[in-house]
Amino acid sequence: MRIVVTGGGTGGHIYPALAVIEAFQKADPDLQVLYIGSKRGLEKDIVEKAGFHFVGLDVKGFQKKTPGDVFETTYKAAGALLKAYGLIKKFNPDLVFGTGGYVSGPVVLAGALSGSFTAIHEQNVHPGKTIRMLEKRVKRTYISFSETLSSLKHPEKALLTGNPVREQFKHLDKAECRSKIGIDDEFVVLSFGGSGGAKKLNETMMLVMNQYRQQPRVRFIHITGKAHYERYMKLLEQNEFKLVNHLKVVPYLYDLPQYLAAADLVISRAGATTIAELCAVSTPSILIPSPNVSENHQEYNARSLERAGVSVLLPERHLSDTRIVSMINDWINHPEKLEKMKSKFAAIQHEDAAAAIVKDIVQVLSAR
Repeated sequence: MRIVVTGGGTGGHIYPALAVIEAFQKADPDLQVLYIGSKRGLEKDIVEKAGFHFVGLDVKGFQKKTPGDVFETTYKAAGALLKAYGLIKKFNPDLVFGTGGYVSGPVVLAGALSGSFTAIHEQNVHPGKTIRMLEKRVKRTYISFSETLSSLKHPEKALLTGNPVREQFKHLDKAECRSKIGIDDEFVVLSFGGSGGAKKLNETMMLVMNQYRQQPRVRFIHITGKAHYERYMKLLEQNEFKLVNHLKVVPYLYDLPQYLAAADLVISRAGATTIAELCAVSTPSILIPSPNVSENHQEYNARSLERAGVSVLLPERHLSDTRIVSMINDWINHPEKLEKMKSKFAAIQHEDAAAAIVKDIVQVLSAR
């Protein structure tokens, strides 16, 4: 089988795509993959590290700032569409599959125009602009939340599967992960702002970590995001903040699954893929939705976990080191509260979403 996969800009679009590729590989060991992404996003490094052939397009997200921005975006999209069409015709895939992000638009559209079988996956409760644009063109739309159906113009094409997570997230043992990382019985807090980082969260976590400097039994691992790392280290230096063994700062973690499983608590943004991964490893969280995400996607996502009782939603406008420290201390002093949160994950965990997507696509293709 030959498939073209697209999705990018942030890890939230890339990792579900990789999860689906992994599921296809299980079904077909001879699978051939062409991943088409943007030159500007994180996907090139991540996809090539995963061992797949990658081609980058010069495309950018649509911005209504000035007529010049609109013209540039439209011009690049047209160029990307033509290049994607040529790549797809040459590769001759059985499937073109997209997971969102602005690069998915021209690639999946090119797939539809070339006559390929096309499908998309929406990770959020409310569909993004790219998914809404493509929905009428594709043969199948896979969704993560049942609430999404009411936002689709073609719900007859939709199938509820949940959000795909990478194979690394499945069957992870917490004790084994902690042992591999070198964690004993410390209380572990993992914090990050998504694959791109988050300025206010980064600054707040510096203040939070500083309050645990003399408490080595509370370990922090903070991921700044590659774009923010150098600035963050300078910020620590300016504030005379010296890192010690139990306070760790890194730009990025390629082995994030192990750390998510090992953590007692995660503090992060509320991207749909982050939520799916937290559910896969049953780790409670404090979710801080990004206020900069279009159509408030992340707050809707976070509310779904808060309603389920496995997370606390903390709007960024209320974010402070005092609030975070208060919650951490409460859970350290009352571990039964975290255990109760963990026990509630079973009610919201999906079956293998990636496998469900692959099974459906294979059945549809076989019937053609």
